[in-house]
Amino acid sequence: MDIDGGNQKQLTSGNLDWNPQVTPDNRWVVYTSGQSGQRSIWKVSIEGGSPQQITNSYSLLIAISPKDGDIAYAYDVPEGLKRRVAIIPSQGGAPTKSFEFPHPFRQGIRFAPDGRTLIYLGVPARSNIWNQPLDGTPAKKIADFAPDRIFSFDWSRDGKNMAVARGTVTSDVVLIKDQP
Repeated sequence: MDIDGGNQKQLTSGNLDWNPQVTPDNRWVVYTSGQSGQRSIWKVSIEGGSPQQITNSYSLLIAISPKDGDIAYAYDVPEGLKRRVAIIPSQGGAPTKSFEFPHPFRQGIRFAPDGRTLIYLGVPARSNIWNQPLDGTPAKKIADFAPDRIFSFDWSRDGKNMAVARGTVTSDVVLIKDQP
């Protein structure tokens, strides 16, 4: 849509379409969809049209490299309940890189502005931000917001700043009973 909310275009029609991200050239919207029976990666022109499936692999938590448009996606390995990340070319195909994160992660992944590392939320309680270089060197913690929990994060368009939505989660248990 235009900045004023006019000229809206519906790009997908599935109720299982999730995590849309625009490619660096502003021509495509890449997203995950469960329309094929399992969550996989799709893309659609920013102008609309027929969506194209990029991969048949089970995919979640996608990120697009600002450097070359490559797509990183997380997937679960049933043996040992591990999470891995694969990187594929923007047009699809076999992974060019695949590795296991040294720390489990639960929410979004992002490419760093230079496209050479992935940033993700680690444990405990999603209060840490980690940097995983794509060259396979060990990940390192770059921020710790404990005791707060990080709900979301992302880079500014120019790559100079990171916005982090953080806070606490409070839950109480209350016993209510009849008084005789």
